[in-house]
Amino acid sequence: MTTTNKLSNVAVKNAKTAPGQQRMLSDGNRLYLRVRNRAGRVSKEWMFIYTPRPGAAQRKLGFGSYPTVTLERARQKADEARKLLTDGIDPQIERQAQAAKRASADTLPQTVSELFRHWHALALAHRKDGGKEIKRAFDKDVLPKIGGVSLKNIRRGHTTAVLDEVLARDARRLANRLLSEMRQMFKFGVIRDLVAADPTYGITKNDVGGRDTERERVLSEGEIQTLKAALPSAKLPKPTELAVWIMLSTCCRVGELSKAKWSEIDLHQGSWVIPADNSKNKRPHTVFLSAFALKQFKSLRALCTSNIWAYPNRADDTESAENVEQRHINLKTIVKQLRDRQRTKALDKRTEAVSTLNLPGGDWVPHDLRRTGATLMASLGVLPAVIERCLNHLEQNRMTRIYQRHDFSVEQRQAWEMLGQRLELLTCDDTSNVVSLRTRKLTQRQMKANAR
Repeated sequence: MTTTNKLSNVAVKNAKTAPGQQRMLSDGNRLYLRVRNRAGRVSKEWMFIYTPRPGAAQRKLGFGSYPTVTLERARQKADEARKLLTDGIDPQIERQAQAAKRASADTLPQTVSELFRHWHALALAHRKDGGKEIKRAFDKDVLPKIGGVSLKNIRRGHTTAVLDEVLARDARRLANRLLSEMRQMFKFGVIRDLVAADPTYGITKNDVGGRDTERERVLSEGEIQTLKAALPSAKLPKPTELAVWIMLSTCCRVGELSKAKWSEIDLHQGSWVIPADNSKNKRPHTVFLSAFALKQFKSLRALCTSNIWAYPNRADDTESAENVEQRHINLKTIVKQLRDRQRTKALDKRTEAVSTLNLPGGDWVPHDLRRTGATLMASLGVLPAVIERCLNHLEQNRMTRIYQRHDFSVEQRQAWEMLGQRLELLTCDDTSNVVSLRTRKLTQRQMKANAR
């Protein structure tokens, strides 16, 4: 029977050897204390010496130095190693495997901030803006509050604290958006086993900012006339004033116009090609410019100092003209300029021309101009299928997309021209002869009835 526990605490503490020599003191059952003396300096290290399998070479497994590792702890480690051997596992190989596992764990996200960076790099890179807008929102409202929280400790209370702080600013739509984006991030973490559970689970939009409602705002013809009269007093930059009429007459999105290049706009042929990278559905879109829309673009070209962008970024004192030439206007600039002129009170360092663009139907945003243009087309008798093409909407029915290949370019050109003519009439200096489309239709019906 193998003798074990041969050593005592006193023997280990007093163990010595001559200078330049080493001794192996056995505690029994493969556990040893190696004692070395190097130039009068004595060191003691625990060793487990074993044969992993019959006929194999002997191996040594270090357990650490004494007194950091006590005799009792060394015996515990030896017991663990012997158990592994009994199970057919080489303790040295097992140690290497555990070290590799720990190293791998060290490279994985440990905090919310690290999870966000991991998610941003892998999941958001394909987005149109590369995830810049989400990063800006998280940097402002999420990460300063919970970025340092360990993924092991993240709880629902952490996420609701973020949302409550946003709600305190009455930013309900932003709170809804942050809830959705945090949910996407934590789902990403759950799938990769980085987070045990989604801390946004069970939180609904009703608990935060309320359900989002689709905007239905459409400017009436009377409001378009009011807008024309109000624009001069709004003190908008002239390019922004022109943007209102371009968006209304082309039914484009504000982002598409903000990123438009002069190389994409043909002022001679009267067309504007919105590239796939700038369109929402990632499909190129050709806008046939009406005489009204073309007039706005020509006025814009005469004002524009950039040969690249229709709406170039504005320089400040720290930037060279060359640097500015490489960038378009911020995607929120036009939105903010129009919104500021519908406020009741001026914001700090913003325009004083508040309330100048208020309309009877309530607040309006650039996207409402796109909806208004489409609605005017419908009231002029343009077919829904043609309007959808003018809006660059993808046909929802897959079979229709596959088998109906007519491009509607002729019909689209006519639709934009009809819209432009109506806007020309609504915005002319003398509007006394303008008859609303509804009144005109009623008159036409009455004339037909009388003819019978």
